[in-house]
Amino acid sequence: MDISKEYLPLFIQYDSWTDDITIENKHIRHVETRYEFENPVSSIPSSWHEVVLTDTNLTDKQWSDLKQFIKDSGFETLKDAYGAPEGKRYYPYNLTIARGEERKEVQYRSNPSYDKPPEPFWAIEKYLFDLSNQARMGTSDKQPQPISQ
Repeated sequence: MDISKEYLPLFIQYDSWTDDITIENKHIRHVETRYEFENPVSSIPSSWHEVVLTDTNLTDKQWSDLKQFIKDSGFETLKDAYGAPEGKRYYPYNLTIARGEERKEVQYRSNPSYDKPPEPFWAIEKYLFDLSNQARMGTSDKQPQPISQ
């Protein structure tokens, strides 16, 4: 995938069991899933709700910095999956980057018995969370909004 094709639309999505960050062209939306547990030792939530943390447009500088960061990250060289093998218990963390018709998806399967995510995956994940926080600060008059109960 050639991220440098400026004339094609850019789509980025990070998806985990607690967060979904989507950037399409210059718009960023970050939704956090909050789980509640009636039984404190249970791994099965009794309820959940989603909260929109960020839903705004990036500045021109944020947008160009993001594109450059991804271009320089080494994401294009990653394999399709890392961490725990299929059939083992894991929490999935997915990162998708698409430019036009070209699309690359990488999944990190988190399990403490297996490898940590590769550096490019981890670096982009951190960058997206930081970018969501920065974009939210730029629209500090908006409070997080629940979208489901």
